Amino acid sequence: MNMAQRPLWWLTVREKTLVYPFLWKLSLAGDSLAAFPRGREGDYIKLLLPKDPGQDLHAVDAHNPDLNAFFKRSYTVCEVDEISSALTLYLTRHEANPGPAARFVDAVQVGQEVLLTGPGPVDQIDVSAEHFLLLGDLPSLGAVLANLRRLPASAVGDLIFEAPVPLSLIDDACPKGVTVHYLTGTLPSSETHFPLMDKLQQLKVPKLRLGVWAACEYSTMKLLKHYFLDELKLEKSAFYLTSYFKQGATDEQHKQTRRDEGYRD
Repeated sequence: MNMAQRPLWWLTVREKTLVYPFLWKLSLAGDSLAAFPRGREGDYIKLLLPKDPGQDLHAVDAHNPDLNAFFKRSYTVCEVDEISSALTLYLTRHEANPGPAARFVDAVQVGQEVLLTGPGPVDQIDVSAEHFLLLGDLPSLGAVLANLRRLPASAVGDLIFEAPVPLSLIDDACPKGVTVHYLTGTLPSSETHFPLMDKLQQLKVPKLRLGVWAACEYSTMKLLKHYFLDELKLEKSAFYLTSYFKQGATDEQHKQTRRDEGYRD
């Protein structure tokens, strides 16, 4: 099933909070979420942002929507509150060269209606593993938090996370046995700079049954794939790895590059 065939959800912005200068938290609510699939925290949805600011969201045909009329931006579902019929997203705030999503989240107001589609599947970490290894950055924050909350209280492992400052959101969700390595003083990941990879190579990864989950910049993703296969000797089925963006590229260009190089969209 492709994203165009997944359900549409007309929701209202219940809460908008600037958690950090670089991070928004959105709570989206609506009675229709009573039908939202359970246990999908960490999966992705797509916000549908009208290319025509005057578009009436309620005029969209739920059975045959024209998605070409929208910018589509993917975000991971961090939490779903079944009691209040609300879901939580975290969106990175960009001050330089903001795109459609950055302009949307800066301007959207509490009470405003939004349209999204999903959820689409994202593989979750193997909670039965003996040692856990997670790698992420701000665009993957919602999925990282969802995976941390799935881990058993006895979990042992490492999380490498790229962010401007350490995040209490992560610290509060981490089991005590998982060490968080924040990358706060480095240049952002790009085609020539790989802080997540550099830090991973410094770790002593034990020869145990690993649960590995990583989401990051596109060029870093490709390096990590080879490291997992060639250095850690993992089977492809033993880790989840994806990219949420490509430095210097638009979302559409990133997705096209993934398709051109044979990665799952």
